[in-house]
Amino acid sequence: MAIFDFIKRKKGVVQFFPSGLSVYVPMQAGQAAARDFRQLAQDGYAKNMTVYACVRAIASAVAGLEILLYRQGKNGVEEIENHELLNLLKNPGSDFVSGANFLEAVAINLLLSGNAYILKLRAGQNGKPVSLTLLRPDLVKVYWSNQIDYYEYNNKIKYQPEDIIHIREYNPLNPFLGLSRLRVAELGIEIDNEAHDWNSKLLKNNMRLEGVFKVDQKLTEQQLEALQKKLENYEGALNAGKAMILQAGMDWKQISISPKDMDWVNAIKLNRREICSVFGVPPELLGDSEQKTYSNYKEARKAFYEETVIPFAQLLFAGLSKGLASEWGDDLIIDFDRDSIEALQENRAEQYSYLNTAWWLSVNEKREAIGYSPVPDGNQLLIPASYVPTMSVEEKPATKQMIRKEAQLTPVKPAPAIISYDISRWRKKEERDALWYSIYERVKAKEKGFIPLLENYLESQTRRAIERIKELGTVRMAARAPELLDVKDEAKKYHKLTEEIYLKHFAHGFKAGISATKGLLYEYQEKGVLDDMTDEEAEELAHLIFDSGTKISQTTLERIKEKIIRADQENWTVEQLTQSIWESEGIFAPWRARMIARTESAKIENWAQLEGYKETEFVDGKGWLSARLKTSRDEHIEAANRYEDNPIRLDEKFIVGGEELEYPGDPAGSPGNVINCLCSIFPAVLK
Repeated sequence: MAIFDFIKRKKGVVQFFPSGLSVYVPMQAGQAAARDFRQLAQDGYAKNMTVYACVRAIASAVAGLEILLYRQGKNGVEEIENHELLNLLKNPGSDFVSGANFLEAVAINLLLSGNAYILKLRAGQNGKPVSLTLLRPDLVKVYWSNQIDYYEYNNKIKYQPEDIIHIREYNPLNPFLGLSRLRVAELGIEIDNEAHDWNSKLLKNNMRLEGVFKVDQKLTEQQLEALQKKLENYEGALNAGKAMILQAGMDWKQISISPKDMDWVNAIKLNRREICSVFGVPPELLGDSEQKTYSNYKEARKAFYEETVIPFAQLLFAGLSKGLASEWGDDLIIDFDRDSIEALQENRAEQYSYLNTAWWLSVNEKREAIGYSPVPDGNQLLIPASYVPTMSVEEKPATKQMIRKEAQLTPVKPAPAIISYDISRWRKKEERDALWYSIYERVKAKEKGFIPLLENYLESQTRRAIERIKELGTVRMAARAPELLDVKDEAKKYHKLTEEIYLKHFAHGFKAGISATKGLLYEYQEKGVLDDMTDEEAEELAHLIFDSGTKISQTTLERIKEKIIRADQENWTVEQLTQSIWESEGIFAPWRARMIARTESAKIENWAQLEGYKETEFVDGKGWLSARLKTSRDEHIEAANRYEDNPIRLDEKFIVGGEELEYPGDPAGSPGNVINCLCSIFPAVLK
């Protein structure tokens, strides 16, 4: 079955018309007739898993972007936080539940047809748009001469160009209509669909590869017909594995897959990867097991956003700016927040870290590099205090050849006098952003080595609980047992297993706190531990480890207890119960390990930083940094709004979500306030 034969049979005709005459040619290069697009969407999207997954991946990513509105002025670009245009995009009306749902639908239309048509509904004839409606591409006809003259919808309604937002992908053969990605990939889609049909028919036939019957004599037509009817008893999924009874002289020989067939299988895999390449989606993100490793997946996700989602979103938002924002003024720009894309946070952190150490750039040059506007007196070079130039720039004219030589610096030992470090840099938002990204990268690096230890601990703890159930003998005895495992003993095991990594985390957090009091970002290196710590710090760290081990063990035992109660009510056997516990806890262990590793790494990081602040006499305050992520809790964002510009004393406690916390991740807080918290703190000098 040639799915796309209808395209091959109908040839487009190029027609010429007098200048000024509006035309609509259904099969003109780059434009599909309505029924053609419906067939494309049906066979290329609704029936093809690869295309569907690609389109959904891009559309969902675009829908998750945070919409921003800017005004272009003489002094640069200014962000607008409240505007009726933003309200319209968040609630477009019509059939869309939210702005994200609307963006997703627009993206799907644009990916499938190469065109997205958005109708602007106005309050009055000349009023501003109050609602947006997405038109079906297959029902829209475009009439043009030297420019687009009007649109016709469903062969009934005509719309003027100013009433339609027409976003289209570039088409070299037609400036008025976009090129559909489905058309580009149509041959690959046809092959992929045919392959699925072939596998489906093979499955329905006999659930196995083809084979042949061997007989010693020639069969009559009646015998062949009878044999064929008998074989029907072995066809289909319900008869899979059913033994076949043969008469004397008959032999069944299964045909194994040949090297040629293997090449065909590999060709199908390559074909699906080519479909992914048309849409710009890495196969690793769609479950390609041959290429899906952790590092590959991470890099593929980053490349997916950098090379596909962001360029596609720029096209979409540029169309919205031209067709919608212009209704309120030509100086308005609709854009999206690139900093909030989680897959690119690592790149952002690296950029901040690099710019922080690039003393040869002025403050304004650094701000420009990350998209911020210049500030007064920001064109000066700030050379680190521990270096002095060996040659004055004024002595020789700067040239490209001399820059490297003139920039040579000689370390100078600090004078024994007391130095008053200036940490006023943390007062600015972009500088606090850089500090948080530095902490975020450090926490991610720390948790990597923590996760395997936690997985081993959780698995061994589950084994100990299962052994205890087996010792009790019955499900009823296990249900009546007051305690399967001693929580204190489990906490001690946790302490012994993880103490070294906690010490290492504290060491880096402490040094990072000292660096922050000097107005510097801490450069994390995996090696290196704290040479010494006070008795009070050692005691507090031991208490934190034991407390975490206790809570983790209590959670595990509570989950297992719930399983035991259910088993007792439903009369399970001990074998059924232990198998169920192992399966559920085994599946849950990696996720819990990651969650615990992040929570504990961030907690120790913040506590250790606070201890580092206390080592510096002039630092007497601390502020709250909310995580720069979309998943930040509302309570933590409120805390940042309250404490970023109004730090509190080191011995005071933050009020977060109605709870008193000494630092983000403080175990005194409730699980909802602490688990997976990536907030942090910064030092301050109070007036």
